[in-house]
Amino acid sequence: MLPSILNLPRNLHGIISPVSVRTSYQRPVDFVMMAFIVFSYQFKSLRLRVFARIIKIYPKKRIKCHIIYFRAINITIMYVNHVFSREFHICGYDVDHNCRITISKLLCMMHETAWSHVSYLKKGWQELQEEGLFWALAKLHLKIHKLPKWNDKIRIDTWAKERESIMFLRDYEVFSETGELLCCAISEWMLVDYHANKIVRLERLNTHLDYPKDRMAFEGRVPRLPRLDFPENPVFHAVMLSDLDMNQHVNNASYVRWVVDQFLYDFYNQHPIKEVVISYTNQLKPEDKYCIAMKETEPQYFNATLYNEEEKEVCKVLLVVNDKPTEAQPQPNEVSKVLLILSTPQPPPAGEINSQFLSLNS
Repeated sequence: MLPSILNLPRNLHGIISPVSVRTSYQRPVDFVMMAFIVFSYQFKSLRLRVFARIIKIYPKKRIKCHIIYFRAINITIMYVNHVFSREFHICGYDVDHNCRITISKLLCMMHETAWSHVSYLKKGWQELQEEGLFWALAKLHLKIHKLPKWNDKIRIDTWAKERESIMFLRDYEVFSETGELLCCAISEWMLVDYHANKIVRLERLNTHLDYPKDRMAFEGRVPRLPRLDFPENPVFHAVMLSDLDMNQHVNNASYVRWVVDQFLYDFYNQHPIKEVVISYTNQLKPEDKYCIAMKETEPQYFNATLYNEEEKEVCKVLLVVNDKPTEAQPQPNEVSKVLLILSTPQPPPAGEINSQFLSLNS
């Protein structure tokens, strides 16, 4: 008997109104059971193929497995044992000049996965907007083992942890297509009243959140960061339109991008970033200006504090770099030269046969 198909909620991700398949199954068996469902759903001329699979069934244990696959937009989402997963393809606009994903783009993908999770739980951006609330990232600690490259496929897992009265704890793990752990992170989120601009208690959500008790990205909490003094000769920068998000303030990933951009080109290439810690204090909104105070407080430890025009602290950032250079990637102009040489036929010398030329063009 196949699990029943229940409930088709709309607007799970905010990209398009998708189809969700929910499967729940329970049998007192001691072996692994596989169930597979394939069906098609017609929606706005897009043929969406949805696959749902129950992977393991243990005695007297109920396992929920949600898998959504959109062939048209190439998005795969899973929800197994209270862990929400989403797959991403690293595109050319996600990487830097070394063909590796930028820290800010990686954070955006992690946050997009978190938003998909809370949207699935009916506490996403649209639901909270009706109540005048929104999610705000307070702190984050990211550890980088290896950054994915252009054209790679990654899977981001995220899950909630035991919540507190104000802070909502969330962990992340980033895996390669082969299952290698690339990055892991812990974060703390707050629920903010949009109109009063005040933090509200999580009890206002009025919902129960399950979490895996035996899984964590790494132990501990996000460390506290020192505050650097306001610079003597500050250089202010204006908030740009591309820095804003749908909550009408600067997106949290933009702050990290601003600080990373303080590195020189050669230093950035020779010292890859291995840890990022960020703590937010105040918001930056349209037409605001900010300045950055940055200092290497310890070898390979770069602390930064962002201030607004009123000399109020906006956020604190810590970047920990490695002394091992990043793996060299071929530059686009070098690649084009090689392709040009290989693709342009050269005439062989008179009276001789150029065997190398024939081998390249055979």
